[in-house]
Amino acid sequence: MVKNKYCSILEKTMTIMVFAAHPDDEVLGCGGVIARLTEQGEKVISVIFSYGEKFPPWVSGEKLVRKRVRESKKADEILGTYKTIFMGFSDLEVANSVNEKTVEKVSGLIIEFNPEKIFYHSKNDTHPDHIAVNRIVDMALEKSKNNPERYEFEVSNMINLFNRNDATIIWDISDTFRKKIRALRQFKSQSVLLDLLVPIVIFKMMLNGKKYGFKYAEKYYLIE
Repeated sequence: MVKNKYCSILEKTMTIMVFAAHPDDEVLGCGGVIARLTEQGEKVISVIFSYGEKFPPWVSGEKLVRKRVRESKKADEILGTYKTIFMGFSDLEVANSVNEKTVEKVSGLIIEFNPEKIFYHSKNDTHPDHIAVNRIVDMALEKSKNNPERYEFEVSNMINLFNRNDATIIWDISDTFRKKIRALRQFKSQSVLLDLLVPIVIFKMMLNGKKYGFKYAEKYYLIE
């Protein structure tokens, strides 16, 4: 397995798919790389499994769904995402949707867009919906017979905060860091959580890049 490798600028136009459990997960996990890829002319398609409609609990579900979709579109515009697809699963219940029907649907998207690279939640993440997305995408890839490069990202796993030596890929996002933070700030409905998470995210990106002389970097696991 490749260890502690960082990516160079890509040489040809590609289609990349990002699979995330909730709106803002793809920005938290790989917003800097999404922005860098789109700046290079790559086509990034985000697939969001849930609307994340159960937080905050004091806002009605339907109202929050509409708000989070609007927020996602604003964040996507900042990052340059080509297309965002909402799967429509209930928040906190993606783990109950690991079944043949879901795998078939995700497999169909992979076959349709035929991405060269896929980014999705790490199997080591701690949120059950994130782990479920990892399982679904793995099964969908097996079913589709497609063989893109696969990159796992972490969102809610704080255990590895200080373990910088096990990274498969360290990707320099110093030039797109501000875009990532600006995209995160579009999720105003999640400000209670993001006010706590954003400083941690910034700290992690600084640690990720420090060893290689980058100001900010995102960490990924390349699945081979």
